[in-house]
Amino acid sequence: MKCADRRKPDSKRLPMAGNEIRFLRKNMGLTGKRLSEIMAVDNATISRWERDFQQPAKAHDHFIRLLYITEKRVSADQAKQIVESVFPGIKPETKDITDMILNPAAWTTRPT
Repeated sequence: MKCADRRKPDSKRLPMAGNEIRFLRKNMGLTGKRLSEIMAVDNATISRWERDFQQPAKAHDHFIRLLYITEKRVSADQAKQIVESVFPGIKPETKDITDMILNPAAWTTRPT
């Protein structure tokens, strides 16, 4: 039984359905092999996700979403809204989320 078949009809947040993963991957111009290299997973894993035979872990789901908004250069305000909705534990006073998303150099810095 495919994973999507067990999903509630109204559950839209996590995890993404296989066709959504495929859409984002293709929209970024990536092959399944290239996405698997970026994510450090096996190419067959990407295929299983896209065919709804396996659900991606939350971390992988979040990574694909963040990769997409970074690749597509989503506006800072939109990116901030997306990150705050996906990661509710991040508080505005904790880190400048806009800087973290739009400045790859900030990805390697640790919060103070």
